[in-house]
Amino acid sequence: MDGHKPTQGSPNTLQLTWPGRLGQLTVEDFRRLHFAEGKSTVEIASLYEVLPFYLRSWCRKNLGRSKQLRGKLSALSVEDFRRLYFEQKESLEDIGQRYEVSRVAVWKWFQRHESFFSEDLRQVGRVRNDGIMQDHFTCWTPAMAYVLGVLATDGCVSRWRVTLTSTDRDLVEKVKSLIECRDPIRVRQPSGYSRKVQHILDISSIVLVERLTKLGITARKSRTLRFPEMPEECVRHFIRGCWDGDGSFFTEAKKSRALKASFISGSREFIKTLVGHLEKAGIGTNPVWTQKMDSRGIYRAVAKTGISIYVNEPNKKAKTKNPSYYIRLSHNDALRLGHWFYDGVPETMRMERKQKVWERVSGTLPSSGGP
Repeated sequence: MDGHKPTQGSPNTLQLTWPGRLGQLTVEDFRRLHFAEGKSTVEIASLYEVLPFYLRSWCRKNLGRSKQLRGKLSALSVEDFRRLYFEQKESLEDIGQRYEVSRVAVWKWFQRHESFFSEDLRQVGRVRNDGIMQDHFTCWTPAMAYVLGVLATDGCVSRWRVTLTSTDRDLVEKVKSLIECRDPIRVRQPSGYSRKVQHILDISSIVLVERLTKLGITARKSRTLRFPEMPEECVRHFIRGCWDGDGSFFTEAKKSRALKASFISGSREFIKTLVGHLEKAGIGTNPVWTQKMDSRGIYRAVAKTGISIYVNEPNKKAKTKNPSYYIRLSHNDALRLGHWFYDGVPETMRMERKQKVWERVSGTLPSSGGP
């Protein structure tokens, strides 16, 4: 297939000859196919018998930059969006078809104008969930501490919504039940680096966001997370929630009876306080801080007993820009941790998969020959 070549049209002008049938494509046709019918540029290129590269060149020449690609979106006002989205309950895709743009373009427009809809978003949150949130996160209970631990690790806080994402549906369902949330659990199929199905719970509640913020669970909390102050009887439930989010119980590959427990966080202060509470409970005294790893990037055992805390510095090869802190408990301390976590705790406040790994080694369940 020949590429587009300049041809001599007049002494002072050059015209482009497009390959395939691309010369027959009009701006109106492109808007109809792409914005109204939702066809991708790859599909449109196939219809006109050209490579996507040539279609992108055609778009740059005939449509210019993003302002022209937005179709009629420049005519969308704040009042029109409020009427269509909040009052008439139209979806972003429906609004995009009205204004001849994609759903993503409408979402980006909304993000730029979000400050105008703060009260509308607040009302959406109150109508859907805030009525049943009145008694949650107002006083410390074991259930509240557990959910807070899960949200501190696997949760994401925005201005008017809290999102919980996990590959364990069991965990997401238990959190949803404990806070009596009405929102459905979404499923995201594996894509990119993620090789597992993700289960997502979007909790629309301004009240929940405000209360979590007061407890230290804020937006972009990875490096700023702090251990909240709470009654002593709630500490183990909070840490168990954190462990169900970013912790694990596992057995060494060559020693199936050697139980280990681990947890990772991007906040040094959070790790220090968490380790202090474990020491207070008689788990892993005299923690050892280290940076020792072997050539494959696998953590070496520093201490045969107690807690080893590994500091992972930013690494260009691993594409990590910020440090992280990984704690690892030896066999005996991992056994003690399991008793501290699970003794006398109802199944609604623990992750069954991680508990079973601990039970097989601790002797509560018969060993099946592996973790």
